[in-house]
Amino acid sequence: SPWQDAKVETKTETQDTSFTFTKSFAANMLGQSEEIPGRSLTRTVIATSLNGYLTKNAYGKQAKRAEIIVLATSIDQAIIDSIEETLRSCFHTRNIRYASFTGPCYHAIQKLYPHEKDFLVLLVTKESTDILSVKRGHLVDAGSAADGSHAFKAGTAGASALSGKLHEL
Repeated sequence: SPWQDAKVETKTETQDTSFTFTKSFAANMLGQSEEIPGRSLTRTVIATSLNGYLTKNAYGKQAKRAEIIVLATSIDQAIIDSIEETLRSCFHTRNIRYASFTGPCYHAIQKLYPHEKDFLVLLVTKESTDILSVKRGHLVDAGSAADGSHAFKAGTAGASALSGKLHEL
């Protein structure tokens, strides 16, 4: 979405001798997140590779090389505050959590089409288009274009901005 920034990054750790991949080891690889004034930041590990192989249950396994793919999303705090205010005025709720479309979509498409390793996912709404790029089964980039279905309806002139965003990925 245009109001949310998404970034995919890979953190890698290589050692000469084998090590046990643990939750604390992964947390150390992840490191501290940067504070962004006025924005709420969420980081999620969406995939782990040990010795070059995508590993679903990596904790407790031995490796010489570990990679974690991290999805970092941030949203303007003023938008969060507005959403919370609206939800609280309609429902009696206190615990509101936010989730990016990118992570759940990536995992859902992987489960639906496990044989597909390279693909793009486009979520086209009226206002914007969210784009996920997956290569060799790993999410490598995510982004958003401010053009939605109206760009496709407008023809080639309207879709050129979206085409530019696709080329960036």
